[in-house]
Amino acid sequence: MIKLCVEFEIGLSVVAGERVEKIAERVRRSTTTLNHQVKQFQARKTAFLSDEPRSGRPPTYSPEQQGQLIRTAKTPPHQLGQSFGYWTTGSPEQVCT
Repeated sequence: MIKLCVEFEIGLSVVAGERVEKIAERVRRSTTTLNHQVKQFQARKTAFLSDEPRSGRPPTYSPEQQGQLIRTAKTPPHQLGQSFGYWTTGSPEQVCT
């Protein structure tokens, strides 16, 4: 949410004709980063506010699976019928599968 607010502020400032250096100082970003963001805003207009697909490895788990893992990790193991008292790195995943 904060990222969206900052990007919205950048877009409004660009439209208002504010200088990149002044915007960069206010939103605490480098002028190089802000110049890149301004170019993105000018090319994409309001689509600038939405995330683009990113390169790299695709997610291992679906959003539903991620939610299940998080809920499991937040629940004490004994409440889920486990014999151990705390979670280790891979144990929530083992319980979910």
